[in-house]
Amino acid sequence: KTSNHYLSAFKEFCNWLVRDGHTPSNPVAYLQALNAKTDVRRRRRALATDEFSALVNAAAIGPPVQSITGPDRAMLYVLAAWTGYRRKELASLTRSSFKLTAKPPTVTVTAAYSKRRRRDVIPLHAEVATRLKQWLVTKKRLSTRQAVFDLHAPGGGLRRTSKMMKLDLEQARKAWIED
Repeated sequence: KTSNHYLSAFKEFCNWLVRDGHTPSNPVAYLQALNAKTDVRRRRRALATDEFSALVNAAAIGPPVQSITGPDRAMLYVLAAWTGYRRKELASLTRSSFKLTAKPPTVTVTAAYSKRRRRDVIPLHAEVATRLKQWLVTKKRLSTRQAVFDLHAPGGGLRRTSKMMKLDLEQARKAWIED
């Protein structure tokens, strides 16, 4: 897939060279894309229900990873799974993003942080809303404008949530093997 992406970009660049008169013809026009299905390096799949539960449980009792406590990571995973929000969207959530007493309860991402560049309001499952209420009780020190998930790294940018998840999945696997 990566090779095909680079090939496509390079072909477009060469087409631009031809259109602008920098070269008489496209020297790579004849190259064909590779069959990405013949060289699958990593198969991606959704976690099964029991696997996801094990991940959340491992995170909840696990030590801090990248300065994020276990219960915070567990809530992050639950919210990400139920809403489909991405890392940047989750990092933008504040107390005021949640309307947990509304019917139905909702979570809102402002347009500035949404991938679609629109204000996203997502209804929450009752179980998720209950978990959020219980979890937010532990976050009393946060102001309504302060992010509920500390995903911003000290040097700028966002923390590596994939690294956190990988470590929690390893712990969940250890617990599964022990059982």
